[in-house]
Amino acid sequence: MYPRKLGKKDALRHYKNWRKSNKENTYELMLNKLNTYLKYLRIKHIPLEYTLHGSTWFNGRYDDELDMAPAKPRFNQQVKPVRRATNWDKVQQQQSQTTPQMTQEERNAIFREYGR
Repeated sequence: MYPRKLGKKDALRHYKNWRKSNKENTYELMLNKLNTYLKYLRIKHIPLEYTLHGSTWFNGRYDDELDMAPAKPRFNQQVKPVRRATNWDKVQQQQSQTTPQMTQEERNAIFREYGR
């Protein structure tokens, strides 16, 4: 049931010592703590390589206070606003519409005045 299978022998030894130390230490209590820890791992998206070894967890880490708030996005996984690339065809069309166009007569008049 514990996700990481390293240190099983030591984990069993720590669990047996924990059970012997107090009558209130029951299988159901440990199962509840383990389910809470598994839920914590899912909420925080903690990969298996960062999960505690069984021997470590059963040696007192089961009493750790766990922050069950949802995981915040990491700095490199944040959604950053991306600016759209400029559509230069559209810009050129808008400029040509707003720029007054000279008629052929006006062009001819300028060429006559200044010469070709």
